[in-house]
Amino acid sequence: MQVIPLKIPEGSKLPDFVISFIQVNGLKGGYLVGIGGLEEVEIGVLNRKTNQYEVSKFTRNGDSTIELLSITGNYFVKSDGNIAFHAHATFATGHEKVAGGHLISAKVSPYVELFLVETGIQVKTAFKHRDSQ
Repeated sequence: MQVIPLKIPEGSKLPDFVISFIQVNGLKGGYLVGIGGLEEVEIGVLNRKTNQYEVSKFTRNGDSTIELLSITGNYFVKSDGNIAFHAHATFATGHEKVAGGHLISAKVSPYVELFLVETGIQVKTAFKHRDSQ
């Protein structure tokens, strides 16, 4: 097992930045946890009838920051070489205003502190239902 700390800089897009890092560094599979700040975020909640995400978008107000309270998820290299990335995020858009769901996209501001915990290829075996998606 390898723990990789990663500071994601301002203006970066999630999950694109993380997926690129995984590819460039030859990671195989693992999980991630982190905190930080965002300028905007798009999340989804799965509608089980339609099997589609009901999407909500949030944008910071003025000089405030959307506080990323927690991001957690997993990743692995699929059989076709692409990265399967699945993360959920919880964030605050103001005092006592908290939301969360499946992370679709986000723009980092000022930064996100992430830990990638590389566990190896057994992740693909455990989550084989996502290998063909």
